[in-house]
Parts: sequence; structure tokens; C-alpha cells
Amino acid sequence: LRQMWFQQDGATAHTARASMEIALRMFPQHVISRFGDIRATCSAHLILLDLIILIILGEEYKL
Repeated sequence: LRQMWFQQDGATAHTARASMEIALRMFPQHVISRFGDIRATCSAHLILLDLIILIILGEEYKL
């Protein structure tokens, strides 16, 4: 579970408070979402793999 990441697609059911509470409890510090621990990027040129690499390298991408 330490190597697992959880990314939601932003659908209303996925960003509902109850859904987010469960996801944040199950995957602390690993939820990539508008309302998660790690903000999803709005930039089309920055993909999930790029975001993970930035996190691993200890850098922070600011919107």
C-alpha cells in the first residue's frame, strides 16, 4: 500500500465529501485530486508521471 497512488477524475461522485474522506483515510498523502492531498494540475502538458517525478524529487509544482 505504500507504493500505491489514487487519482480521481473529478466526477461529482468522486469529489463528494464522503468519497473524499474514505479515499484520504485509505490513501493518506497519496490522493491526487482537486480536493485531495496533492492538487491535480490543470496544465495539459504536465501529465501524472511528470507530477510523480516532481514529488519524488522533492520539488513542488505551483499552478
